[in-house]
Amino acid sequence: MKKLLALGLAAVMGLSLIGCAGGAPQASGSTPAAAQPVTIHFFNAIIENVDWYESVIERFEAEHPGIKVEMEFQKDYDAALKVKFQTGDIPEIINGGSSQIYIDQGRFLDLSDMTGWWDRLVPGIKEVCTDYKTGKQFFITTNTSSFGLLYNKDIYSALGLAPAKTYEEFAANLLAIRQQQPDVAPLYVGSKDAWMLGQMMDVWGYSPIRQASGNVQTKKAMIENDQAILGLAAPGSAPELFANAILDLRDQDLFNSDFLTATYDNALDAFANGKTANLMQGLWAVSLIQEKNPAFTNIGFAPLPALVPGGQPVMLNAPDVKYFIGAESAHPEEAKVFLEYLFSPELQKEFTELRQCPSAFKDVDADWGPMKSDVEAALQNSLIVDWSDSPIGFAPDDIGRMIQDLYSGKYATGAEFAAEYAAAFEKCWTATYQ
Repeated sequence: MKKLLALGLAAVMGLSLIGCAGGAPQASGSTPAAAQPVTIHFFNAIIENVDWYESVIERFEAEHPGIKVEMEFQKDYDAALKVKFQTGDIPEIINGGSSQIYIDQGRFLDLSDMTGWWDRLVPGIKEVCTDYKTGKQFFITTNTSSFGLLYNKDIYSALGLAPAKTYEEFAANLLAIRQQQPDVAPLYVGSKDAWMLGQMMDVWGYSPIRQASGNVQTKKAMIENDQAILGLAAPGSAPELFANAILDLRDQDLFNSDFLTATYDNALDAFANGKTANLMQGLWAVSLIQEKNPAFTNIGFAPLPALVPGGQPVMLNAPDVKYFIGAESAHPEEAKVFLEYLFSPELQKEFTELRQCPSAFKDVDADWGPMKSDVEAALQNSLIVDWSDSPIGFAPDDIGRMIQDLYSGKYATGAEFAAEYAAAFEKCWTATYQ
């Protein structure tokens, strides 16, 4: 078995810039016979669980000597996937998000006939795996997850704070932390990993659009470039409101001082060790936080504050881990064998408890984390959103690089940032869909 961990993408980054140029039980089905083992390629975007996937691959290969699994992780997943499709290097299994354009291009295998998988899902999950254009399923999710505000309950309790519902309350909370605990970063962002900023934009920044139009219409508008709904260049647009918030928090010194150079791992380490009170992050990060400091368990989860007056606090609750099979890959049937093994209740219980996100399978009984009650409460009182479906070249990494420029002073105002944001979206949308 061979595992590839490719953490640098300098050679391909130019193609994705904003300018848009106990082993588990034996799987059902038999391993295909071959004189030499068949090698399938697993392109994995889930950094937090690379080691677990490695252990599963070892167990799988011991039980299926006719199939070898070669896993690859790329830090800049979106750029790497684009290159793979451009060069014909098609993995059998792709684990991560994906643009609608790849579904439209027929890049993924239709999984609609995998009834054994769909019959195991909790109600409603198959619907979120369904392509709105064709009514077919091109991916399956094993878990749902939430993105919002992870906060240190000990710090909040010591300062008499409660999670904010409005932006004004949020900024006041952060200022209280800065003033009363100056050694603690009020809000930490590992912005060197640009996708962290892109995720913030997707969940928090687009929330005014979703508040007005709903998730389905917003996602459709992103795909169809319906500016009557998106209004990216309009006065008071969602990108402008988001940019104004970033500039305001920067100017009040409410971020970590190493905002531009800190990484995702730095952010998790700071939170685990009491060096910051807040992260805008997903439940998937909790297992890594607790690995860094097992004694730190008093972690809270809350929705992000509303960006617009009268708006609801917002949180993401969406498919967490998606699995696609490359339609043009060499060994799709062997890929199904591996996924059948991976989806076994025993392995999914392991994964769910490690990732600390609810399982999408009815037959997986797992204790998925200490924040279960916080998340369930937040779901009752929030604007619930899904990830958007941006055009190629406008992925979280690309958006994040624009926000890095915003923080660095390239854009003097939120309106100036929004104008550039709208122009970049238009350019990428045209390149993708026209």
